[in-house]
Amino acid sequence: MAKLAVLKLVGDFERGFDANLAIAAEGQYPTTEITGSLPPALPLQASYQQWRSLYHRAVLFDRAITPKRITYDGSPAARQRDCQAAAQDLDGQLNDWLTANSFRAIERKCLELLSPSDEVRVVIQSACRDLLRLPWQRWHFIDCYQNVEVALRSCSARLTPTLQTATVTPNPQPRRGDGVRILSILGDSQDIEVEQDRRLLETLPGTELMTLVEPQHRDINDHLWEQPWDILFFAGHGRTQGDEGHLYINPNEHLTLKELKYGLQKAIAQGLQIAIFNACDGLGLAWDLDSLPIPHLIVMREPVPDRVAQAFLDYFLQSYAAGQSFPMAVREARERLQGLETDYVCASWLPVTFRHPAIAPPSWHQLGGKQQPALHSGLITLVFTNLVNSTVLKNQLTGADRPSRDRQYFEDILLPHRHRVEAQLSHCGGRVVETEGDSYFIVFTSAEVALQWALQLQQSHQNDPIPTPLGNLQVRIGMHTGSPLQDGPKFVGQEVDYAARVSALANGEQVLLSDVTAALVRSRAGQSFRLHNHGDRALTGIGTVPIYQALLPQQQPQALRGDDLNSPQRGGTIASLVATALVVGLRLLGALQGMELQAFDTLMRSRPAEAPDPRLLVITATETDLQQYGAPLPDGVIAEAIAALQPHNPRLIGLNLFRDRPRQPGTDQLRAQLQAENAIVLCSVSEASNPNKPGIAPPPNVPTTEQGFSDLIVDPDRVLRRHLLFIQPETEDACQTEYAFSTRLALRYLHLDNVDIKNITPNQHQVGPAILNRLSNHAGAYHHLDNRGFQLMLNYRAGEAAPMVKLTDLLAGKVDPDLIEDRIILFGIVAPLSNSAPYFLTPYSAKTHPYQEMPGIMLQAHMTSQLLAAALDGRSLIWVLPEFVEILWIALWAAIGGFGVGRLSHKQAAPWVWGVDVAASGLLLSGLCWLALLQGGWLPWAPAGMALAIGAGSKLTSSPL
Repeated sequence: MAKLAVLKLVGDFERGFDANLAIAAEGQYPTTEITGSLPPALPLQASYQQWRSLYHRAVLFDRAITPKRITYDGSPAARQRDCQAAAQDLDGQLNDWLTANSFRAIERKCLELLSPSDEVRVVIQSACRDLLRLPWQRWHFIDCYQNVEVALRSCSARLTPTLQTATVTPNPQPRRGDGVRILSILGDSQDIEVEQDRRLLETLPGTELMTLVEPQHRDINDHLWEQPWDILFFAGHGRTQGDEGHLYINPNEHLTLKELKYGLQKAIAQGLQIAIFNACDGLGLAWDLDSLPIPHLIVMREPVPDRVAQAFLDYFLQSYAAGQSFPMAVREARERLQGLETDYVCASWLPVTFRHPAIAPPSWHQLGGKQQPALHSGLITLVFTNLVNSTVLKNQLTGADRPSRDRQYFEDILLPHRHRVEAQLSHCGGRVVETEGDSYFIVFTSAEVALQWALQLQQSHQNDPIPTPLGNLQVRIGMHTGSPLQDGPKFVGQEVDYAARVSALANGEQVLLSDVTAALVRSRAGQSFRLHNHGDRALTGIGTVPIYQALLPQQQPQALRGDDLNSPQRGGTIASLVATALVVGLRLLGALQGMELQAFDTLMRSRPAEAPDPRLLVITATETDLQQYGAPLPDGVIAEAIAALQPHNPRLIGLNLFRDRPRQPGTDQLRAQLQAENAIVLCSVSEASNPNKPGIAPPPNVPTTEQGFSDLIVDPDRVLRRHLLFIQPETEDACQTEYAFSTRLALRYLHLDNVDIKNITPNQHQVGPAILNRLSNHAGAYHHLDNRGFQLMLNYRAGEAAPMVKLTDLLAGKVDPDLIEDRIILFGIVAPLSNSAPYFLTPYSAKTHPYQEMPGIMLQAHMTSQLLAAALDGRSLIWVLPEFVEILWIALWAAIGGFGVGRLSHKQAAPWVWGVDVAASGLLLSGLCWLALLQGGWLPWAPAGMALAIGAGSKLTSSPL
């Protein structure tokens, strides 16, 4: 079913416009309304006037425009180039205006609700005529969706659009169904090849054509009054003078549409649906027709070359007569005109459609007045309707006796309901086969139309209820599609029984479908309706079959008649809900945090190995080095190591040692080496609440831009899984840098590659293609997270973070210079006995027994590598789902436990089979979580597994095995 989006804009370019968007299925109440605004845009208005002026300079002022040979003297070619440049400028300004913050909610809603596969008819409605003159077909939203076409509506109505619940159509006179009736008026033809238009119309199949050549006013008027027409066509000269359109009907006479007002009103009353004015400058005609409800109107916005006008008519009629919808035929014809723009600038901008929002565009078949094919024993949709509690209802009426109650029931309840049932049947191609009491048996040639009719009937009872002593009247509807046996005007056989059994399962306000009907309409499910699978149901004489419910946008599924708490579907639902609620509740309380973190560590350890980062080199001072040089390591030894590195052009040297105080001998030499621009030093931020962390200052005379703090944040189980990038130190802190040691090294390295960090929001930064999202207080498994500063999850390299060499080898000249050149060199100590620096548990610690801790220098290498690889290699950072999506993920696996594993709910099976199902589902879950982590995604593995087990266990204990 096509969708209709009406965008009403009230205001002017000086003050801006209030906007209201209403979206509905064509012919129904809007399911969504949203408001916004557009800012003042006087430059846009001026840009339109500039383009219009240049367009008029580029063409002549009639249809007799032939392509000029492009010369190099600058005249014709320059005018075309100027017009094209103005068109591009106007296009850009229009789309910039439509991306205003105050309007974005409307465009986002369009993108959210409208699928690229939907056919969408957009109507721009406004009383501001200059606004309607803009090239709305160039709106990027319109241009990017292949099944969307825009039409205009000039009016001064209130802000809130009104969309009707049923399609409004003119009330045509009875038709013989001989074809599409076209009244063609060929006006003043001086310099115009109107005969080409005439030949196009005459070659159309299935039409009744009346052509008036250069007629008098009275001739046109008489034909409008005396016969019904589907299409009114005019070809000839036209002008807009002021805001009034003039048609030149012969060489000596022109008239305005106001002079045809009563004739046009009569034609509309007799079924006129479409008017095409293939004449120059037709917007004045559209303004004149504002007061006349012509459903659909095509005009040319500016002077149109003869070749363009003829091509548009040809393209449009070919597409429309071949079965394309009216809006899509217009769009196809308009876009095909782009092929002429080498000779005729902006040709594809010229056709403009005006329409009434409440009147759906007719198909070519509908214009022809052809009746739907007679229903027969082929594939048809059978529909049964019935009223809820009708017998009880009659006894509740206030009549003195049964006949008076029956009459009251008939007049006040049944008759209004019947009017609703039968009001739209003829338009929908449906036929009443028979009625019995208050029930109907109806057949349709189309499953989609049958469903549309049923949903509109239910919606009419919701929007305008029929009151009864038991509350508002409710209808239940069921349908099935098949090939029943025809018995005269009636139908018999099992297909009829099938539809009746489906209907018998319906409760009030429900529309139920068999699986056959659901399959036929599934491709149309979207914003106007959706399908809900109630699972299998046993139908007497038919067997066990799936039953579907069609739901209106705001409607929720409800149980079928006869459902109870012991039904397999209900049992699966309860098991899933119990599992989801229990697991999510425990998770929100933080009871699962430890389990989830251990599961995360398991997945991290299971990843395939990675090569060390080639941009890093770690210089380690081992226990042997400290025994040789002394502990703590003297400043002179460190200075000698830096001096040994510098000749080989390292990009950066990071000293992962505290040197707030001298460690003689060699302090002066070290301080001199630390003045190098590529040297980064360490400090530590204080914690006011922790007297054991007073903070450690950096070495003297090193600028803040070459400092990085060493502070790390571990989880309650002492495992380091997070990467602290930034923190705001206290004013009096000895360590005044906001950057972590690893962050400083990585960002300095990237800066030299012309890659700088960009602040998107306080909680989001970008480095190269990588987006850094700050961990929230409840990210992933964490609850009440210590989220000081800006933290990420630490995506350890699976293996060593960087190549390592010993300090003694460096000082002995045994290190390959290629390992040093253009790399980040990290210098630190890995001596657990002599070094007081802390070691840390990591997700990889559990690989060894006893657990092996990682020295701080290697952690800094992993952290530095994480940032470099994300920015330069596209290596994934670890990301988590939004909390509500995680809940849906857990619910999904609870449902798999309650429903998917419950595939045996209709069979007798041994409990071990359930175990096999649970194990297979668990393996699938584990595999998905592992694959996601390879791409950086941390999915809730443990909670989902728990929900799966609880859901399956609850179903096992409640199912009759």
